[in-house]
Amino acid sequence: MKPYGLPNRINAELCAKILESPKLLNYIYYTDKENQYDDLFELTPPKSSEILDKFLFIGRRPPIFIKEVGAYVSIRVNRYEPLPTNKSTKLIKWVEINIDVICHIDCQKTTRGTRDITIVTLLQEVLENECLTGIADNTEIVSTTQILGLPVEYDGYQLKIKVTGFNQGLYNETD
Repeated sequence: MKPYGLPNRINAELCAKILESPKLLNYIYYTDKENQYDDLFELTPPKSSEILDKFLFIGRRPPIFIKEVGAYVSIRVNRYEPLPTNKSTKLIKWVEINIDVICHIDCQKTTRGTRDITIVTLLQEVLENECLTGIADNTEIVSTTQILGLPVEYDGYQLKIKVTGFNQGLYNETD
């Protein structure tokens, strides 16, 4: 089944890129105290079924982060608009995506620095050279900011990215 609409396609492709990064998966998954001094880059990556809707949420915020120790990533559409400089706004759109990274203080310490910053850096590395919608060099990292207002036992960052791509109207329904 193919996702319908540019925002859904981008969310699906972002999720796929995250699931293809073993280092990123390990930093999201291995949050127990017993792994605190392990080199998380060297551990066996978990299966995607162990990550999706438990640590990686598509289209929604983590529903459980206030209660549990762990690292959580959510991918949500923030804005979706026609490309303002293009005369053919029916064809080209841009989507702004927010990727939130939220970590409990009990799993922040790792051998490579704090978990939340390492996850954000790994996300940036995954996205820097990716073409998510089929037209060249269309992923732009707009900003990385701290998420304010979290309970004191959590810290996190929001990564904003902007992706330009073709509107769904260019695709045949049979594709």
